[in-house]
Parts: sequence; C-alpha cells; structure tokens
Amino acid sequence: MAFNNVPFSDLTIANMSPEPHKSYGRLVQAASELRNVSTPAAIARMLNISPQTLTNWAKRGVSETGALQAQKAIGCDANWLLGDEDTAMARPAIATSINDRQAPHAVNPWPFKGFTAREFLTLIDADRRMRIEAEITGLITLAKQGDARLTKAG
Repeated sequence: MAFNNVPFSDLTIANMSPEPHKSYGRLVQAASELRNVSTPAAIARMLNISPQTLTNWAKRGVSETGALQAQKAIGCDANWLLGDEDTAMARPAIATSINDRQAPHAVNPWPFKGFTAREFLTLIDADRRMRIEAEITGLITLAKQGDARLTKAG
C-alpha cells in the first residue's frame, strides 16, 4: 500500500505557517537586542504571560497592553513595537499609555553620566531595574517634599 505524502512535504508544511505579525517580530528583536532573551518561552516568562498569549501575538499582533508590558520589562518603546516608524526601539523609561508623547520621559534627557540608558536596560534584569527606578522615584519625591536627609550639608 503506497501513501501520498505530497500534501505534507516540507514546502507545504512551511506554507501552512504564515509569517509572524510585524509587532511580534519587533518584540522578539527587542528582547534579543535589549535583554539578550531569544526563546519564546523565555520571552513569555520575562513578560509574565503564558506561552499561548505569545503564540496569539505572533498570529494577531501584540496588544497595546502587551506593548506596555514589553516596554516595562524589556525597555523597548511601545509605540515602536506597534509599528511607529518614527520611534526608536529603546526607551529608558516607562510610559503609561500608547503614543504618550507628553510624558516626562519623552522630553527629559538621560540623567546619568556614568552609563547610558541602553547599558542600564541591557545589563540588569527587569525586576532589579524596576526596584532601582522605584527607589530613584522615591528619592525624587522626598527631595520635592524638602526632606532634610536629602539636602546637602553646607
């Protein structure tokens, strides 16, 4: 008995899987370049999402919520991730909404001289980066409130 496997050749199987959505491709690129994470399982863990969600994004595109999650965890720009050609991939701060051009991070330069925003985003993990950002935010809040511990002794 002979079987005809032409419908399931390498070529026909490859054609069954469509190209991933452009935003998913950008997500994988950002994870690889900014966080040195390249496998789908590692990307899903880093974003705290299920592998199925990642698979859905590959087919349908990254959601706005997902783009903001990626911006927070990876350091990529959510607008760039969703296809904005006028936005750079890396972003040193976290936005609260898509296309939030008036947010402080959009106009303030990187405040540290000892390292670049890209180095900050690539050299430490997302959890540690969030703790550092929270600590800096707390110190800035205290300084704005005139906390004596933060003023310079003359």
